[in-house]
Amino acid sequence: MRNVKVFVSSPGDLRPERQVIAEVLREFNERPTIRDRYKFSHYLYEDHAPAQAGEGPQDVVNTQMLEPHEADLVICMYWSRYGTPLEAINPDTGQPYGSGTEWEFYDAYRAYQRRKRPTILLYRKSTPPPLTADPAQIARVIAFFERFNGPQATLKGLYRTFDTPERMRKVINDDIEALIATWERPAYRLRQRITAALPLLLAMLIGLLVVVGALLAAVSEEPLVNAPFNIAFAGFTSAPDADIPASDVDVLTEAFHTNFATRLDEIRVDLPLVVSVWPPDRLDVVTGASADQRAASAAALVTRLRDRDNLRADIVVYGVVEMRGDQVAVVPEFYIAENWPELHEVFGRFQLTTALYATNIDRTRALSGDLSNRSQILASITQGVVQMVAHQYDDAYRAYDAALRAHRQDTGKELLYVLRGNAAISNYNRIAAGEPPGESRRLPALLDQAEADFEAAIQINDEYARAYAGLGSTKYLRALETVVVTQTWGDVSETTLADIEATYNLALTANDRPASADIEAKVTFGRAQLATLRVLAGDPAVYDQAMRGFDDVIASYAAGANPRLKELAAEAHARRGLLLAHQLDYDAARDAYQQAISLTELIERRRLFERRLQEVIIAEHTAARDYEAANDAYIRLLTTSLIPIDEAIARFNQGKLLREAGQLEDAVETYTLAVALDLDNYPALWAQLHVELGDSYYDLGRLADSITAYERALEIDPTGQAHLQRLIDETAAELDAATPTP
Repeated sequence: MRNVKVFVSSPGDLRPERQVIAEVLREFNERPTIRDRYKFSHYLYEDHAPAQAGEGPQDVVNTQMLEPHEADLVICMYWSRYGTPLEAINPDTGQPYGSGTEWEFYDAYRAYQRRKRPTILLYRKSTPPPLTADPAQIARVIAFFERFNGPQATLKGLYRTFDTPERMRKVINDDIEALIATWERPAYRLRQRITAALPLLLAMLIGLLVVVGALLAAVSEEPLVNAPFNIAFAGFTSAPDADIPASDVDVLTEAFHTNFATRLDEIRVDLPLVVSVWPPDRLDVVTGASADQRAASAAALVTRLRDRDNLRADIVVYGVVEMRGDQVAVVPEFYIAENWPELHEVFGRFQLTTALYATNIDRTRALSGDLSNRSQILASITQGVVQMVAHQYDDAYRAYDAALRAHRQDTGKELLYVLRGNAAISNYNRIAAGEPPGESRRLPALLDQAEADFEAAIQINDEYARAYAGLGSTKYLRALETVVVTQTWGDVSETTLADIEATYNLALTANDRPASADIEAKVTFGRAQLATLRVLAGDPAVYDQAMRGFDDVIASYAAGANPRLKELAAEAHARRGLLLAHQLDYDAARDAYQQAISLTELIERRRLFERRLQEVIIAEHTAARDYEAANDAYIRLLTTSLIPIDEAIARFNQGKLLREAGQLEDAVETYTLAVALDLDNYPALWAQLHVELGDSYYDLGRLADSITAYERALEIDPTGQAHLQRLIDETAAELDAATPTP
């Protein structure tokens, strides 16, 4: 029996979740299928570290419990607290450890980098922190997780999120089950085989040598293990009525498998997730006289792998070799698991499933070049899909670009253009949400990339609904750029709104509408967004239309029945929150944003929704003239990751609040921070911030500083702030009058 030592690390705000982990581990120890092979021993400081005085809390934990690097598994969690700083220096950062939890994480992390042990499971609670949470603590949690993001990431790996203790129970249960599956080795299965075969071995001495030889061969093989993305190459079979030697079929199977594995190895270093390719000699054969029968056989293979070996195949690659007249036809086929529904369209559209022809059986070997080309496309698409899942949108864009360059014909290219355009839009949404900071200057170029890709797809296939839906979304985001610059919802012209709506309508009427694209839901969402813009611009007549549209999208998601719509449903909840806040229904707006936060799995969108929730809280406190509570909410908002324009708007509004509350010195400090931001692309807002700073200086009697701020505003936006010259002259005259004559 293997004793698995589990070290649980977190600050004190996650006590319920710590107890959930202990309960889950006890449940594993009681499972009949587990208890004879594994015993999970959990180490929690509240159970193992005594209330010992005279030493620091972390010193007590370190002396009374095993240290994290001594464990087999370390589970680390964060939420709203980071913990109490230590005096010890973290050699990875050159700074004192930010907390005992940070020390525990790095102790395990460094050990894993040296010897691949202990396994580390890292989690983040996504529920908004309590209103009493310390903003500085929240900022340190955010900064810790930033170490995993972007090209300059200092920590390697992924983390998962949860929102409730019960959700944590499911997540930790699933992850430990996956770990157990990777720990299982052929030796265990070998014991099972020997036990089952013992009567036969005793009865047949000659068979003993054969069986032992086979078992030794099995021991020498590496086991198939689950990765985040698994491709099972079951290989080709000969059609029932085709007189094609098995050796020819094997050549084609090996050509496709080898080419794909080679292509994947070339890009594996760029993959954020491990991709397993299971070879044909380790899998059951996919058979069947028709495509439907072979698909059913592939589905059965997926089920057997899951039930028998606890393996999850995401894609099964197989195919048939048959005679069509006097030609040999080679048809690669694919079975896509339910968790990757969008890939159905990829493989159907890119002629990856159309036949390759040779004039005779000997020529089938010559088809390996065409199979190599398809393998390259498949590898690039796989890379793009995996990178999209890991939110590495720049890398996904490049992967889809490689697939486009490898594809030799226009047929099917429209989807690759759409996938590449979607990568650009996803990148836009990530950066617009403030992830990572400092990239906001890329936003216009990303919209240009997306628009060009969607239009290229339409050039190839003007009946392709997905391209029109993507183009409509791109035009909508471009229209919002106008609002960001002017800070006036009504500045989006009715002509622009009508053009966006017409683009969405083309998506609805297009004949090429793959079921996996969910065009109706996307168009409904797009139209509801247009109605929202009209409401915010002052047209209350379309409020109900907007709300109905978002409600319809949420209903289409059907509480998870259509998982493809999960993120769109989260966005719909958030838009409802925006509309409800506009109607001053703050309670309902908070609930809507909470729904969005709990639903989305995209961390950048969750953070954006959390900021929008803070803005609702600010509006509610401001309406109640509770300036202190509103300012506290602003402080929490400003500790989050914001792009410069969003931070500028937040500080603009915070400054107005502080001035209204009579806190002029604080208002000056806020505006000073705001005018120092990178706002070259937003001159009107930048100038207005200087005006507000000047007004605050004036109210404090600091007339010279006031004139300096006004002059800078006039320099930035001479047209929009032309009236300032008169104000500057009047303030200068007032300053002269107040200055004593020598």
